[in-house]
Amino acid sequence: MSDIEQATDSLDWLNPLFLGAYAENDTLLESILVEFLRDHCYWRRNVHPEDPPLIPVLAADRPEYRQFVGRMKTELHGLSARLKNSAPFYNPRYIGHMASDLLLPGLIAQLVTTLYNPNHVTDEAAPVTLALELEVGLQLAAMFGFNTDPRHTPCAWGHVTSGGTLANDESLWYLRAVRYWPLAAREACREAGFDPGMIAGLADDFVSLDGWTLANLSVDRTVLLRREL
Repeated sequence: MSDIEQATDSLDWLNPLFLGAYAENDTLLESILVEFLRDHCYWRRNVHPEDPPLIPVLAADRPEYRQFVGRMKTELHGLSARLKNSAPFYNPRYIGHMASDLLLPGLIAQLVTTLYNPNHVTDEAAPVTLALELEVGLQLAAMFGFNTDPRHTPCAWGHVTSGGTLANDESLWYLRAVRYWPLAAREACREAGFDPGMIAGLADDFVSLDGWTLANLSVDRTVLLRREL
């Protein structure tokens, strides 16, 4: 067996992971999507099977129905045509950006989940995917070596964002909150007439510290201060 054949055999496990540069796994992708689309439709029909259909059976025969479907297909064909000018991230010959083909499990999971339209604004609006998001956050923390056991501190936590830009913005938002928290706590103590004294290992009474000192406390010191207050 040649070196090329041996190298190819050693990478066989990659074959089902991607749609492929030539869409070699198109049948696999199509069959799975159809299977879970049908599963989703069955779920909708069985939430309240006693309810009559809101869309009439003969709606598809009406002119306005066909006109809308025609416009929708026209727009989708136009979108599909324009998308053909996209960068071919899926092809191993393309190395212009730090991107590659999508993993089939992730791609399918995203498309299937979109049908359920979860909204992570509250756990009531996303009872399943919000829990999965937090689970993935813990998995990522564990992968990078952070402690995820709540019995030990500090314990990592996190969640999934839509991308690196939002993650960077969010990290700055948290840093701002940490920097301003001691200042806000000092003003609240002053207004309430409460003097906690020298806490959290600070060199002076908390309410007498100047803004520069409080704004430059370390993250660990701020967390300790919050706990002791």
